Amino acid sequence: ECRACHYYTQIRKNCKRIDMQLSQDHIRASVRSKTEQLDELILFRNDYMK
Repeated sequence: ECRACHYYTQIRKNCKRIDMQLSQDHIRASVRSKTEQLDELILFRNDYMK
């Protein structure tokens, strides 16, 4: 599961299908702040859901 989804349930229920990819992205970005990761997750999800 995408780590960010543990903290942001409103996103979690919408990103099950891309959890695997997001998890890999978050592992690579782990040195960055949670805020930056959340911003990326929202942008990624919004693009995916269009």
